[in-house]
Amino acid sequence: MGSCGCASKGGGFSCCNKKEFVQDKLCCNFTLTDNTETTVYQTNVSVCSLVASGFIKFCGPANSTVVVNFYRGGSEDGTVVSSFTVNEGSCVNFTVSRFDTITVTGSEEAPASALEGEICLTPRYPLPH
Repeated sequence: MGSCGCASKGGGFSCCNKKEFVQDKLCCNFTLTDNTETTVYQTNVSVCSLVASGFIKFCGPANSTVVVNFYRGGSEDGTVVSSFTVNEGSCVNFTVSRFDTITVTGSEEAPASALEGEICLTPRYPLPH
């Protein structure tokens, strides 16, 4: 066993500090008109404490995909911490930590018409003291 013990008469653990977290929720639509990388979310919260869950829905057009990248340090000079592809007409759920930017890129073989989708995100991070 570790060094955690029960708080006197309270029955709780004394080794866990109480933390207050902010939990935001945002949803927005995106439209890509070509296969360039487009930022759909960016934050200035410390990446060490950020955890987010949500989904990306990609509406199409038919036979197309988008690539979703989560970056630490921004999309130009940062590191990709998670990446996945979303097919037309589908939705991908995610939980990712330690990132500050989300981008969406249309695939090379995407049709010339606009690529449309939606991102819904619930970021959580502790309140600064």
